[in-house]
Amino acid sequence: MNSNTEPVLTAAGITGVVMAVLNVPVVMGWVTLDATQLAAINAAVLSVVGLVFAIWARNRVTPL
Repeated sequence: MNSNTEPVLTAAGITGVVMAVLNVPVVMGWVTLDATQLAAINAAVLSVVGLVFAIWARNRVTPL
């Protein structure tokens, strides 16, 4: 996967990794959050990260 030829795929992959890493401490029991708190954090982070990477990817896509 080359970020120069597949920027949207790269952005989606990075977003997925960020979300997974944020959830590991909760799953491992290192941080105690209830389901509502975790869902709110996930929604907020996904919104921001998704927007940032969407803008980043859009600037790298060339029209046909």
